[in-house]
Parts: sequence; structure tokens; C-alpha cells
Amino acid sequence: MHTFGIAEAKAKFTSIIEMVSMGEDVSITKNGRPVVRLVPEKPQQRQLGQCVGMFTLKGPLKNPDETFSEFYK
Repeated sequence: MHTFGIAEAKAKFTSIIEMVSMGEDVSITKNGRPVVRLVPEKPQQRQLGQCVGMFTLKGPLKNPDETFSEFYK
């Protein structure tokens, strides 16, 4: 876990957010005492079938090596 004082956290806010988004926990202290802990958001669970109907293919796939972009409408 990385630790920053309030003044340093303010100066490096964008970098700290990037660290947290990459999975790091960050503690922010005031007068040497922890007051805030930033943790990454839990990823949303994907539900089976949530993309149904979002795209269609122009035809059947004949060659698995072909790119899918050729079949999008």
C-alpha cells in the first residue's frame, strides 16, 4: 500500500487515481495518521446474454481466419 500526506496527495492526485485504477491501495494521512484509504472499484459482474442483439453478422463465418469487421452491418 502506498501512503501520501494530504499536500502530496493533492499535488499528485491524477497519478494516485491512476495507481488505484491499476489495482493499488493508497492511504492518505493527516499529521502522520491515516484518514482516507482509496481502493480500486470492484469490477462489475457480466451477465450471460447481456450483449444479445447488439450486433448482427451479414452472413455465416466461412473462414475462421477472416476478421469479424467484414461481417458487421
